[in-house]
Amino acid sequence: LLTLLPACSVAGMRFNPAFLSGDTEAVADLSRFEKGMTYLPGSYEVEIWVNDSPLTSRKVTFKADEQNQLIPCFSLDELVTLGINKSALPEQAQAEGNNCLDLRIWFAEVQYTPELDAQRLKLTFPQAILKHEARGYIPPEEWDNGIPAILINYDFSGNSDRGDYASDSYYLNLRSGLNLGAWRFRDYSTWSRSGNSPGKIAHVSSTLQRVIIPFKSELTLGDTWSSSDVFDSVSIRGAKLESDENMLPDSQSGFAPTVRGIAKSNAQVTIKQNGYVIYQTYTPPGPFEINDLNPTSSAGDLEVTIKESDNSETIYTIPYAAVPILQREGHIKYSATAGKYRSNSYNQNSPNVFQGDLI
Repeated sequence: LLTLLPACSVAGMRFNPAFLSGDTEAVADLSRFEKGMTYLPGSYEVEIWVNDSPLTSRKVTFKADEQNQLIPCFSLDELVTLGINKSALPEQAQAEGNNCLDLRIWFAEVQYTPELDAQRLKLTFPQAILKHEARGYIPPEEWDNGIPAILINYDFSGNSDRGDYASDSYYLNLRSGLNLGAWRFRDYSTWSRSGNSPGKIAHVSSTLQRVIIPFKSELTLGDTWSSSDVFDSVSIRGAKLESDENMLPDSQSGFAPTVRGIAKSNAQVTIKQNGYVIYQTYTPPGPFEINDLNPTSSAGDLEVTIKESDNSETIYTIPYAAVPILQREGHIKYSATAGKYRSNSYNQNSPNVFQGDLI
């Protein structure tokens, strides 16, 4: 009886240092190459790509991980320069400071792909931990106060009657202003004359305004009106500080919900409302967050479709309703007014007024 028993054996790869030099003790340690490592740990000049887009070129230090594979060594500050949102990282990662951070410990979707033969390092980060600038965003450093200017807008009218009861009447509506740096001065006055009476000047209002960029707000001094978002608006002479949505990009004004999801691969995310596509973007693998939807006046839930690279789709619905004072997630609208009440009647008192609201 003849029996065949097939078998195979696998031997580990080993580099014989004698092939390089007769003096084997003078040859560098080749054991790393036996384990698949083609480059030694150290510093290399590489071009850095983030999510398949070239970003910068710099010298990067590489170290070996537990699987004996090279991984880049970045401090927290260096990760921020690569587009990582510091506040999106766990506290433990933020506490590492200038130590070598391996984001794969907290985010399984993070991938490092060193291509040192091409002097390239490819990084894959989930969209949720990247700094995301809203559509239409312009950095405050690029804002301009404009040029100094004097503004005058006037409207003059009059009439002259001739006869037994001859009389003349004139009216001047004058709106003037001065722009100087960040300050804006505006004045509204009128002048009128009727018959033989002397001309009369009526001072309607004067305001001094400027924006406060760090707070995305506007400061008004002089004659103004309190906010009408929550309470009735009243005329005062004093000061008002309120948030100004004109300092936000269009995609951040008004209300729209934040859309969150998880992509299994490089995916296309499409958002529809009432059957119409209102937003479309592409995201790398991992969790993502979309917070720059344009506000819509129409009612209707949002339908989110995640189309993966293998053409599989995930579809879910986000309820949507436009409530007048509703704010976006993370946004605060506020107003604080203090001064004396301005009445159109001389018979009314002018009590001190303070009004504030926070939405």
